[in-house]
Amino acid sequence: MKHTFYLLLSALILTSCSHKMIRLNPLDTSARDEEGFRVVKQLNDSVKVVTSFENTYRRRDGGQWKEYYVFDTEITNISERELEIRPRDFGGMALDNRKEQLPSQRADGTLVFASARALDPDEEVTLIPQRMAAAERRLRANKVLNTVLFVGLAVAEVSNESNHRQSFHEYATKSATMSAGWQALAVKRVTDRQQFANQIDQLHWERATFGQETFRRMILKPGEAMRGKLLIEADRSAAFFRFNYPVLNPSISFLFEQHLVSPGK
Repeated sequence: MKHTFYLLLSALILTSCSHKMIRLNPLDTSARDEEGFRVVKQLNDSVKVVTSFENTYRRRDGGQWKEYYVFDTEITNISERELEIRPRDFGGMALDNRKEQLPSQRADGTLVFASARALDPDEEVTLIPQRMAAAERRLRANKVLNTVLFVGLAVAEVSNESNHRQSFHEYATKSATMSAGWQALAVKRVTDRQQFANQIDQLHWERATFGQETFRRMILKPGEAMRGKLLIEADRSAAFFRFNYPVLNPSISFLFEQHLVSPGK
């Protein structure tokens, strides 16, 4: 039992280390290398958009892990009027190998064809206190569960030691099971605390990033530009991803080819 426990733990560690990374390669003819990234640009009679895919960002959201493409994006108002720029106007579509849109799955399991919208940093900042409170509630619930498990193991151990009617084989089997249980409980306690600390650190990072580095809602005067990071939900099953800014005359769109690569490649 002990060896099985460590075998499962080792398998879990190896699986997490082999998690493949998403890489997007722009197919636009304007693509050029700049500061280690492939940069693309388009313009119409109102705006010029310059963007590059940087990496992906994973976070726990609504009880599940989600992954987001991160685009370093600059938009310039080349018109003669003021323009309102909103992060939620940017978005994209996950495409299959025929470049047809992939459906996304809702929480209830139904499939819908919908474009992903960029996160609004102002909305995200207001949600961070709620997420911190939720993380603290999960930690408290885990502490209660760990206490229940501790008491249960202690009672079972006392019962096993005082039961003189059982055979040595039964005693040894129960003792081995409880030994593995104590080890699993110790690992769970450390994991619970580490996950909580990681999530709080992540939320502090999000507060700083969404407050300072991300694309913000604002009014651009003629000739003004704004630069920041746009986060759009990713789809690992996609073969292509189309980054859209659906303004008129005409809309701006960049096509990226998606690959899953091992870390370090």
